[in-house]
Amino acid sequence: MLHRHIQRGENRQTINLANMAFGIWLADELSRPDCKALEKTSKQWHLDLYPEFLEHRRSLIEVTLREVQRLKILPTNSFNHLLEEFMSSVVRSQRVESLHADYDELIKNYRALKKSLDFGAPVENTKLWHYKKELGRISEMDLPAIARLFGIINKYCNLNELFRSDRNVIVEDQKLIDLLGGKFILDDENEKYNHSFFEVSMAGRFSKVFSQSAEIDLSTECDVVISSQGLAIECKYLHSEKKFRSEFSDGASQLNKRIQAGQAKTGIIAVDISNLVDRQRIFEFSQDLFSLFVKNYELLVESRCSLSHGIAADGILNSILSDQNFIGLIKTYIGHELEMVFQRNLKKSERDKLSDAIVGVFYQANLDLCFEYKESIHPVPLRSACYFVNMELEDSAYDRTRKLFRSMAVGI
Repeated sequence: MLHRHIQRGENRQTINLANMAFGIWLADELSRPDCKALEKTSKQWHLDLYPEFLEHRRSLIEVTLREVQRLKILPTNSFNHLLEEFMSSVVRSQRVESLHADYDELIKNYRALKKSLDFGAPVENTKLWHYKKELGRISEMDLPAIARLFGIINKYCNLNELFRSDRNVIVEDQKLIDLLGGKFILDDENEKYNHSFFEVSMAGRFSKVFSQSAEIDLSTECDVVISSQGLAIECKYLHSEKKFRSEFSDGASQLNKRIQAGQAKTGIIAVDISNLVDRQRIFEFSQDLFSLFVKNYELLVESRCSLSHGIAADGILNSILSDQNFIGLIKTYIGHELEMVFQRNLKKSERDKLSDAIVGVFYQANLDLCFEYKESIHPVPLRSACYFVNMELEDSAYDRTRKLFRSMAVGI
């Protein structure tokens, strides 16, 4: 598109711009494994320089686009379309596009809620809108920042479950509005709103598990109540391991009181340990594992085996992220990290607080991964979960509880 419009220009600046655009295109073409335009020696010379070129490629394209805008080579609408094409090439996948659509739907839902309540600042004045604006400058961010941004976007998108007309979730409107409070920051794990957010996110999890006739209530003194199941859930969002014992004990005590008062028959303690897991170690593990898979996939492409054409068509990045071996290794390692954090804090004194009516503990962590391969970036936000079933339960109750927890777990 750019090349066609540049061809119409005749001044020296436009010609230089055309050369710049052609250089970008040529570098991309020469990097393709199936390129036959040059002799192997010439191509190898280019590949040796290509990693250094990639470091400057994004800024080079941005300079090109700014020149296009300054010289008015394109009409405004065409330029905006070109800019959108460039931005989408930085982060583009079916999952990412789905997140964009879900986030737009969430903004639409909140706009309708605020209109119905007829009070408060518009959505454009909330951090929800700030995060949307950040999506427009991801080309300026490093991988961890992109991962955090999409992690927050993914976390908020889960709230759409609460706005669905076919979900019987009772939640006060003010509670939903309060979730938009707090600072506009990417590292928001210690913001106060996370406590309420964890409660409504757990309600969303249960709404997917139980039938539409099961009413999930967040308006009682208990965090989450599912009356038709006789089930009460106490949610604890932890800021540090030092708080584990006291928060766990408090959750068990609250559940026992609800059960003794006849408000529920059984209870579950739900714990968010996002702040307790070593997020950096998980991120580094994912990057190291991805690098190993990249080397193997590049070998597959170069070998011209039966898989080469499919990998080349889908792209190495998408092929790896669809590889069940890669997904399995990531999920297994993250599950291991979550279990280690939980088990080292679950002392005998905490296990003894689980009465027969408290069937188990469901714990989760919101994590943010991101993978990059030759200018293609794919954020992978995920909400990983594990569980602990009360070992004192009878076999039938133990199996039912384990089945429930397994149906709730969501991974990569």
